[in-house]
Amino acid sequence: MKSTKATDCFVLIVEKTGDTILNNLLDWIKIHYENAENQASVITENKIAYLTDEHVEEKFTFYWDTVIGLVLQRNIDTARLLLSNHSQSDTEPFIHAIKIFKSMPTYSIYGGLPIAEYTSRFKGWQSSAKSKLECGIFLSDSNLNDVMKIICGDPDSTSLIRSHCSTWFQFLVAQLIYTDPTVKKHSLSLYAHRSVAKYYEESEYNHMDTLALDLFDGDLEGFVKKLKSYPDSGWSSTHLTNLLHLCDKIEPEFDMSEEVENTNPNEQYLLDYGTFLMTHHSLWQAGVTYLDYCSAVGKEHLSMLLSKLEITSDLRVSKILHYATARRLHNVVSSVCKVKGMLSLQKSGIGEALCWAIRGQDSAFATHLGDLYLKEYVKGGSFACPDILDNLGSIVVTCDRFMFIGKYIQFLKLATGNKLNEAALLYIELLRSNICPNYFRLTLLMDVLMFNDNSNECYFNIADMSLIAMRLDDAITEWNEDNESDNQYLLSKVFNIRQGIVKLVSISLIGKKIIV
Repeated sequence: MKSTKATDCFVLIVEKTGDTILNNLLDWIKIHYENAENQASVITENKIAYLTDEHVEEKFTFYWDTVIGLVLQRNIDTARLLLSNHSQSDTEPFIHAIKIFKSMPTYSIYGGLPIAEYTSRFKGWQSSAKSKLECGIFLSDSNLNDVMKIICGDPDSTSLIRSHCSTWFQFLVAQLIYTDPTVKKHSLSLYAHRSVAKYYEESEYNHMDTLALDLFDGDLEGFVKKLKSYPDSGWSSTHLTNLLHLCDKIEPEFDMSEEVENTNPNEQYLLDYGTFLMTHHSLWQAGVTYLDYCSAVGKEHLSMLLSKLEITSDLRVSKILHYATARRLHNVVSSVCKVKGMLSLQKSGIGEALCWAIRGQDSAFATHLGDLYLKEYVKGGSFACPDILDNLGSIVVTCDRFMFIGKYIQFLKLATGNKLNEAALLYIELLRSNICPNYFRLTLLMDVLMFNDNSNECYFNIADMSLIAMRLDDAITEWNEDNESDNQYLLSKVFNIRQGIVKLVSISLIGKKIIV
């Protein structure tokens, strides 16, 4: 049904064929009504009948229906071939009929006879055929006589044509071939209404009938408005209205709502349909393509719609991220990655969740994950998924928490690698930068014990010692404000830290290595 409306519209409105229109209508008929040609192929390709005494017209019960069907599509050459295969083809009636078929003039807007000369020749050809019909040459075979009545445009053949046409549109074209072969576009409306009246009362017209009649009447506004109410999910209304607009066949104003009156109407058609497709579980990717062609607001709509797509599989996620990344829709990438990250987190996959946070460059979500990592470290003394933490990428620039984690891991590697001088510099940098979260300060301060080695070397100057002591006081104050109980834990940690500080100071005083 979609292709019917589309082809009607193209033939009658879009394609520039001059005033004459019948050839284009015939092309449409031959595409959509192939039964006669298919049956003709069955007859001509079956050689058994020709090698026996069996008559073709008797072997194939649809022989005459096929001949009439071909004639009603102006497929004269094939119809003539079938007549030549008739058992009586060498008799006078058939010889005359075949000769008439062979001499039928044809018209084409692309070369061929001028319309005036063609009209003159056609009338002369039909007049000659009528004279033979009226003389009763074809009466010996009633079927052949009926065919010749159609060829001659005899009014008595109307009911016969009607019986061989399943739709009024097919009937319209079949009649015009032999009554008005050079019909102009402006005359089609009258013929169309007469044809449909032979099939239905006006109250029985269906949606397709009214759409076709609007096209024949040249009422494009009525056509487009009815088209929008057709239940085909908007495919026809979008594409045909878009086509008519691009061909300057309609003024856009009559079809635009007030809120989009300043929008390119061509884009609005695509926007509406693209938005609809984005709601379909399997057609949303096609919707992306439509929205790509809406330069004014398409990207904004696409961003919103991609973010709302249900995440049903990893494949769909990959596709969404591919489309979003290619169009630089960073907010979509961030949103989808956060959803996937949260789903991973619910399954206790903190490492996978971090991968999604890194991919989405979501600093807020990354901060949340960073807190989880640090709190796990406080409890267990080690980081989960160290391989991921070693490759944090640009997230350390956008997220303070992972900037701290990155530097802290670097500090641990230096300290455990016995590079205490470098570790001390980084340790003081961490304390001074103040990017360490409050809940982790005691843990960081406990790391001062790493510098109590057997080398009796002091790695800090007076200012560094003062900073460590000051950060310890801050940590104690914050702990007392945030924790009403578990003071024993605090006392134990503070005692160990102070012991470490005292030892470092003692070493430096005894060895006189305090750096002023």
